[in-house]
This record gives sequence, C-alpha cells and structure tokens, in this order.
Amino acid sequence: MFTRKLILVATLCSIVFACSKKDDPAPEPAAEVILSIEVGTQWANLYWVYATDDHGEVLDIKRCAQGLTELKATTALSKINVTLCLKGDSDTQFTFTTYMGVPVKTKIALQDDLIPTPGNDLGAATFSIGNYTESGDPLINLSFSTPKRSISVDKPIEESFENNSLVVDYTLRENPAKMLITGKRAGTPVYFLKTGIKPHDKLDLDYETDFKPMDKIVTMDYFGYNDAEVLGFINGENYSYFLSSAHTDSPSFGYVDGFDRYQTTVSNYNTANNNITAYLKVGTPASAITFPTHNLKVTNPGRATFDFTLLPSYTYARAEWIYSVGSDLIIMTTYGDASTKLRCFDFPAKLTEMYQFLDKLDRSKILYRNMGVYQHLDGFTYLDFLGEKLRGEKPATTELFTFVQ
Repeated sequence: MFTRKLILVATLCSIVFACSKKDDPAPEPAAEVILSIEVGTQWANLYWVYATDDHGEVLDIKRCAQGLTELKATTALSKINVTLCLKGDSDTQFTFTTYMGVPVKTKIALQDDLIPTPGNDLGAATFSIGNYTESGDPLINLSFSTPKRSISVDKPIEESFENNSLVVDYTLRENPAKMLITGKRAGTPVYFLKTGIKPHDKLDLDYETDFKPMDKIVTMDYFGYNDAEVLGFINGENYSYFLSSAHTDSPSFGYVDGFDRYQTTVSNYNTANNNITAYLKVGTPASAITFPTHNLKVTNPGRATFDFTLLPSYTYARAEWIYSVGSDLIIMTTYGDASTKLRCFDFPAKLTEMYQFLDKLDRSKILYRNMGVYQHLDGFTYLDFLGEKLRGEKPATTELFTFVQ
C-alpha cells in the first residue's frame, strides 16, 4: 500500500514539474554589443551616440565619457543607423551627424585632434624681389611656405614696395630652412625654391629670372566659373606647401616637382544649368579633368521623406538640414550609400527629456539646407568612407567628384 502511494506521489510530481516547465516563459535573449566607441580626452562628455533601426526607433543611446562606451540591444539587424550628437556651448546648439547602414559591431574612435606644433621663432630672413610688375597687391599674389610655420601668425611683412621692387621679412622656424615662394607671371604659375636659408639672411631675387614656370601646368577651360588650389606635402611633415591657385580670369594652376603627394581641388559652377561640381585628387598631380554632366535635383526636401534625382552613378550622398533662430542652432546631417534612402530622424526621447529646447522645438522650422553626392573614381566604397569618418582611416590617395545642390 505504501509502495502504491509513493508511486502515485512521484507520478503527480513529475506531471506538475513537466507542466511548470512547459508554462514557464522563455528567457529573453541577452542584449549584445551593437556598437563601441572609444573617446579621447578632447571629446569626453561632449558627444551622445545612439543607434536606430530603419524606422528611427532608438535601439540604445549613451553619453560618451572618456574611454570605451558600448551600445547594446537585442536585434537581428546586420546594419544600423548611427548618430553622433555634439552639444555646443549652450543647451540650444547641437550638431547631429547620422551614418546610415553601419554594420553592427562597428568600432568608432573619436581621437584627439593632432594639431601641428609650430617651431620657435628663430628670426626672419629678408627677401628683395625686383622686377615685380604684376597688378594687384603682391602680398596677396605671392605665397610663402616653410616647414613648421604657424599659418595664423607667420605672414610676409612688407618693408617696402617701390619701383617694382618688393622687400619683405618672413619668420623662419627651422635653421637652416627651406622656402617656397609661388605666384603668377603674365598668368603663368611660377615658383622660387631654395634650401639652406638662415635667419637674418638677405636674398636678392629677380621675378623675371629667379622665378621659374612650374614643372607641370594645367589650364582650366570648363564652361562657367572655376576655382582651383594645389597643395604639396612631404612625408613625415604635418604641414602643407601652397603651390598654386586659379580662377576663371586666371585659369592656369601648376605643380612643383619634389613633393611626395599633392592635393588638387577644382570647383566648377556651370551657369547654363546651375550645377556645381567639385573635383578632389590626393596623390599624383591631376591631368586633364573632364567634369561630368549631372542633373542633381532634390524632389522632396522633407527630413522623413527626403528624395532626389541624379543621372550619373555615385558612391554615397549627404543631405543637411538646419534650424537657425538667433543664437539657437541645430545642424542635422545624414550620410548613406547609393542604395539607401537618406532620412533624418527625430530627436531621441532621452535627449528631449534632458534638454527642454529640443522637446519644445518647432520641427517645421528645421529646413533643408543642401546636399552633396560623391562619385569616387578610385574604387573607394561607402564602407571605406565609414572607416575614414568613424575611425580616422584616411586613405593615402583619393580621387572623386562631388555634385552639390
């Protein structure tokens, strides 16, 4: 009898246990890291970072302290939208930058800016340039470049300009130093380059004979208004050398041999169709540049419904909206590849709860500002662009057109 009771109790217990196991809710999946961001001391506590899905639903949001910050969520998405929010000096100034289609588990690095430190003021060298007969202010027309210079401080100081002879002093921060002086003579880009210059040296130059035509010259013949600028770089130096500039009325720009890489920028405003196109090349000197014709047109400027048309293929695009009333300023920028509809989502609840300005803001006053569409000629992809913007992985060379409206 006792044995039967024991068997009955065991059977009932097994049934109850089985039922309780069956009725227990399934455990929720654990949140996983979907984004990590490493922040340097310069940007600590200045940025918010948040991730959203394609509908603008916030998956996670955090303020970025110094060091590592991680966003976590339970999601099956392979790509997310990442927004970096930089707060300005007041609670009414914000910049929102959104990158759409970011692979889950991407690592971001907001590193401190590397600001070149100029050398010490070692004294000035004096340059006397005779036979300078070009029109205009010679201190504007001539450019002086030396290593370790302070761009905001080091300017040629005019001692005199009489009888087509210019005398200037220029501060040196190396001893001996290299000096590059560039300008134009009758529309032709020319240069003077010399090493071994020491403080207090006096150099007598003739603009007609000592300044040579640049080693390679390109002349712009594009319809409309044009501007160009060329910089030179030497590996191991954090300073650029100004080589040349050009515009519609003086259309030639040039290159000086001996630099490790060059940066060429040319912009064209086509007055026939009001199209603006910019060209950028970093690496070797540019050759003949053929500006593509494009029909970029924004067909819907709304933040949630933004759309545009464009005839040529492209790599990625950017759209920008702005709110500006008095000192109150919000700039919202969105990037996405050619397969993505650019969207500018509303502010996360966490930010509107913290900043009343964002909560009470009249959204209808956030207006479309401009857009740019980027067509790379160098095989550079949108993922490469994300690596450059989010981790500072800047390519050594690049070549692209930017279509602007």
